[in-house]
Amino acid sequence: MTDSPRRSRQTTSDLFRTRTKEIIARSGLSHAEFARRAGLNNSTLAQLLSSDSTRLPRSETLIALANACRVSVDWLLGLSQQEEMSAELVESVMRIEPYERDPMDHVFLRLARANAGAHIRQVSLNIGGAFKTETILRHEYRHAFRDDPRRAMQFVNERQSVLVDSERPVELCSSIQSYHELALGQGLWRGLSAQHRLEQLDRIETRYDERYPTLKVYLFDLFETYSIPFSLFGVSVAALFLGPSYLLLNAPQHVRALSRRFDELIRLAVIQPDEFPNFIQALKAEVQSCAQE
Repeated sequence: MTDSPRRSRQTTSDLFRTRTKEIIARSGLSHAEFARRAGLNNSTLAQLLSSDSTRLPRSETLIALANACRVSVDWLLGLSQQEEMSAELVESVMRIEPYERDPMDHVFLRLARANAGAHIRQVSLNIGGAFKTETILRHEYRHAFRDDPRRAMQFVNERQSVLVDSERPVELCSSIQSYHELALGQGLWRGLSAQHRLEQLDRIETRYDERYPTLKVYLFDLFETYSIPFSLFGVSVAALFLGPSYLLLNAPQHVRALSRRFDELIRLAVIQPDEFPNFIQALKAEVQSCAQE
């Protein structure tokens, strides 16, 4: 009988370690990155996860861990099978945040920072934001540059640093038609000169060469498939672009479903990452040919 409390504490600590390791794995973060997200020292987290210890965290540490991944304290301790925090059950599954049509894209940047180092997979309506020149951005977001051009460029640089200047894995997927529209100056890009379109294609070629293979681009054919724009940040959150807003999904099953959809899109892609540079060169030749006519 005297050993029962010890066995109970051992069982609780074992469940705590198992479930904490599970949420760290699901987050796609390293232990150090997860510790930073929770506001803990990496050494503290390592001690808590040590199999040699029956130690349980202090209440404030336990709450910080639970808040970091939106799970309940009771679930972490094995006292409940209800993983989500009951008071935030709906919000932890999905929520809507406004999109202000700003070159900064605050929602994207916040999610990228909150999931530091996590693999980003993005389906976009046109060429990826990682590639756009200032001329292209001024054309696309003319209202933002008109109101405060210095602020707009600062925001652009911050966003591009996430996708281009970091070493995190990034996969971008969009339609082949969106690139043809850029080359031909059609659709959104109507009114851009051939020179500006060539400069944009040169930027794409240069930046892709700098980042490949940690940056990969896949192009699908709209005659074969379609996708609404969405972004995946590791395995913890997905953001669906709805035009005036983002729908953020945090439930693991939703994130997995969108990840499977991304996998399907890249299997259907008519331009694979290793073919992308030659495709851009062909577009440049097309622009130059049209300009000479």
